[in-house]
Amino acid sequence: LYKKRYRQFNRGKVVYIIIIITGLFLTGIILPGSIFSQQPATFYRISYYKVVPGKEEVLQRMMTNVDAKVQQTRINAGAILGWYMYKLLSPAGTSAGYDYMTVTVINRYKHIFEPTYSFDSAWKKTFSKNDAQYLINYHSRMNEAWNLVKEEIYAGIALADSSAKDGFQSKYIISDFMQPKPEKFGEYMKAEVDTFRIIHRERIKMGGDISQWACFSLMLPYDTKTGYSVL
Repeated sequence: LYKKRYRQFNRGKVVYIIIIITGLFLTGIILPGSIFSQQPATFYRISYYKVVPGKEEVLQRMMTNVDAKVQQTRINAGAILGWYMYKLLSPAGTSAGYDYMTVTVINRYKHIFEPTYSFDSAWKKTFSKNDAQYLINYHSRMNEAWNLVKEEIYAGIALADSSAKDGFQSKYIISDFMQPKPEKFGEYMKAEVDTFRIIHRERIKMGGDISQWACFSLMLPYDTKTGYSVL
């Protein structure tokens, strides 16, 4: 369970299936019945961070006053679809290994690694009165405030009636990390798209306890120790 702050089986088979699924998805022939067959693919870069003790207040201040504004500049320029920061509420303590996660939503795979408008470039435009040394000092302060624990790239597979094209308008999100059995992977994904997406869409229409639902397929890293391939 997360609160938004701002705008494992036969491992060899699992890795093999993830690679095949990713390849099919990127060539546009996977899951022809999904909503992503009618609109451009959406990718999600999720970064998990651990806050340095005593630095959380400083971190939140910098993210509010700087990062959120810079990312909004990137959104306005069309470089990304959205950027969000969530604080982990459960599980609490050290069991998760991280305290915060940022979600960057991108509409082209190559722009995950080759952004059309980088953070530093957007920073220079957003804070044009500050010099280059100020940016260097800012990065240094951020590195002192938190540490990157892991980073994952997901491909959007299905989305149930979100009011936002990137699917992240909710204040709270619940993440289920799933690992389908290798021999049931296709059957599982079909159920998510053709059955559960429809069910959750009706729950949303009825004004129930959820506002959105999405299914993502893990693309990177190709790590057999990850233990899940669907979010």
